[in-house]
Amino acid sequence: MLQTLPGIALVTGAASGIGRAVATTFVEAGCTNIGLLDVNEKGLEETISKVQNLSSSPLKLHLYMCNVSSPDDIVAAFRKARSDFGRIDYFVNCAGINLMTPPSTEMEVSDFDLQYQINCRGMWLCAREALKIMKDQPLDTNAYPDAQIATFRAQRGSIVNISSVTGQTGLPSSPAYSASKAGIIAFTRCDAVDYVADRIRVNAVVPGMINTPMASKSPEIMKFHEEIVAKKHTPMGRMAEPEEVADLTVFLSSNKASFVTGAAYEVDGGFLNGRLFAQCVGA
Repeated sequence: MLQTLPGIALVTGAASGIGRAVATTFVEAGCTNIGLLDVNEKGLEETISKVQNLSSSPLKLHLYMCNVSSPDDIVAAFRKARSDFGRIDYFVNCAGINLMTPPSTEMEVSDFDLQYQINCRGMWLCAREALKIMKDQPLDTNAYPDAQIATFRAQRGSIVNISSVTGQTGLPSSPAYSASKAGIIAFTRCDAVDYVADRIRVNAVVPGMINTPMASKSPEIMKFHEEIVAKKHTPMGRMAEPEEVADLTVFLSSNKASFVTGAAYEVDGGFLNGRLFAQCVGA
């Protein structure tokens, strides 16, 4: 039987939200070797506490303090992860921020730069280090012979980048955030083509409105997301839980998704289709 997660996973933004849910889902799916990256040490420790008792097998967990806007931090974290684990099989880019900037004419250059540095440039810098490691390592069929991975499913690694529906449609007062998330999808598709011959798959997950700390910075913001974005503009009529994004992310990481690369999958409760329908009928 194919064991779908015999390898080592590395997750950025693992201190909260989708990143924490991805780490948890990896463990629940049978992955026992995980590296967690974030700038929030307390949040990382909370994630560790949450996942430690989820596995029936011993877990090998490592924390890496890493600011993804810093190339030096990223290089050091990935170098340490390679030393600790020997290889990286599944890498998930979850780190991100939303500064809730105003429209372009009112937005500060510094706010645009910070948004883009973390969400898009940081994603690229992390993926670049993961790709360097994956390119030089044996196929997982050789690394994990007991997993009985079919030859046609063999991979040197898999990368999943977390984007957003804002990267695929225009929304008010979100030019910097939307641009950074659109850039993630573009990088995903290019890297998928560039590294397919190395047996490395690269995909993106495109969440809609998710119940995370980012969506609930204040009671007013949370109410807007629940009452307007979720109930009014999302056909499913609710926000998603982070675990619903994590489930697809972990599947795409695994050998079960062996023929999937360069894809961008929405997890949005029908939000994008709902907007398209509304535009067509003039709603």
